[in-house]
Amino acid sequence: MTTARRPLATLAALLLLVGCGDAGGLPRGGERAAYADGELTWVSQDDDRATLHRGEQELPLPSYVEELAPTAYGYLVRHRTGPDVDAPSRLVLVDGGDPEVVHGDPSGARVSPDGRHVGWIDHHGPRRVGYRLAEAVVVDLATGEEVLRDHDDMGGWFDQDLYGNQWATFLGFDADGAAYWETAEADDDGTRVRRLDLASGEVEVVQDDAERVLRTRVLDPATGLRTGLGEDGRPSPGGEGVLGFVSADGRWCLGDGAFGPLPVTACRSGARVTPDYPARERRFAGWTEDPDEFWVLATDGDGLQSFVPPDEPDDTRGVLARCRLPSGACTVERRVTRLGSVVLPGSSSY
Repeated sequence: MTTARRPLATLAALLLLVGCGDAGGLPRGGERAAYADGELTWVSQDDDRATLHRGEQELPLPSYVEELAPTAYGYLVRHRTGPDVDAPSRLVLVDGGDPEVVHGDPSGARVSPDGRHVGWIDHHGPRRVGYRLAEAVVVDLATGEEVLRDHDDMGGWFDQDLYGNQWATFLGFDADGAAYWETAEADDDGTRVRRLDLASGEVEVVQDDAERVLRTRVLDPATGLRTGLGEDGRPSPGGEGVLGFVSADGRWCLGDGAFGPLPVTACRSGARVTPDYPARERRFAGWTEDPDEFWVLATDGDGLQSFVPPDEPDDTRGVLARCRLPSGACTVERRVTRLGSVVLPGSSSY
């Protein structure tokens, strides 16, 4: 295991500039960009073009975007390298200049609640006979410092599953300054979850399972806390129940309707709110800076209009709206098309 805090002058070992192979670097000690401030942010795609929208601003992106994660210093974007759904994908940081590719084979990138740290699983870790170990990686975007690169329990030997590293998962960050990931192999007691204290650099085994950690501790800058909601619409103590989202101040619980009604509940009292949603199907699109407001993507028409087979033209349409609580009033902010390729922060393509 390696938990060194080592400054990287150019992050040459971590990042390569897209298209030219020159060493590039993440921002170091610069001013924070206003990316994670609750402004409506989403990606539209049309054939071989992709565009990031933030309010009225537009930023060209690499094509075939699959995931979008705003940070305090730019956007992490995962995109395929070709139109085929099986084409290899790569992770890049976009900050308005030339995109920078994250070196290795990263997957599952997650951002800390303050937008400063990012973590992922790199499947291109140390080589062993016939395979490579995976590694958990955490980077401080403010300094360009690699905080963690850990391959403990990230791959088997000859008497174990050589492909176990494919199961390693970076879970995310909590509000107390800690990162969590699930290793490929379990300890003797079956524990696979690890916790990194960002302040001390210490790693410890967490006596918990990944699903509970995800639903009770991990915060996403765009969606807030993902947790389980009981039948009364309030968070369950262990994170069990229907998946939902909790506002930053803990007052509002929003059920992930999975193309359903997106029920809203006052988390503490269980009182229900009925927003005046536009259109028919809805998808949670993130909280605004105001804890009493959230974004919703709503589709026009009947049925699951947002599902478009890869070999069929996408003529779906809908709106992005801002909904106010507790009144439930919603205001349409933007009309959108080709919903099958819309990507929202904190989620894969819609």
